[in-house]
Amino acid sequence: MLAFLTDADLPTARVAHHGIGLAAHAAETDEIGSILAECTFAPDQAGFTAAHSSALNPCIGEGWIAAGDASMTFDPLSSQGLLHALFTGLAAAEAADAFLSGDTTAPTRYQQIMDGIQHAYRKHLVLSYSSETRWPAAPFWQRRRSGFLTRTEPRYRCGLVGAQLCFMRGCCG
Repeated sequence: MLAFLTDADLPTARVAHHGIGLAAHAAETDEIGSILAECTFAPDQAGFTAAHSSALNPCIGEGWIAAGDASMTFDPLSSQGLLHALFTGLAAAEAADAFLSGDTTAPTRYQQIMDGIQHAYRKHLVLSYSSETRWPAAPFWQRRRSGFLTRTEPRYRCGLVGAQLCFMRGCCG
């Protein structure tokens, strides 16, 4: 799998719309180009999708509880998605079991856990973005260091702002 992460409005995003163009662009780089040549990479499918952070809040309701990507999604650069899916699957099952056994506070405790995860994730994401210094002139990284995403990206139909950091109530991701 070959992935290219950028913002959809940047000129470099055009290369990611087609697998052949993305593979050709990647082949021109020193590091990835040699790896692709060695493994004789040839794209057979291509896709283009948003991969932003989001949180469903609340992630509990009468008769339901959200876990994994249904509860929260993560910026791919954070590498948190699989860990979150595994942890929240178990935590949601434990909360449901406790609730069905008579503990009416279990869903609220689950929501508090999710709120803590969201808070810690946001804090660490900002730290991760601000510590990246290899490409100071790249617009993608400049935006993340300056907080651009929370100020100027387009609004979505649910009122969210920012394709990478949309931690507002509900998500239309």
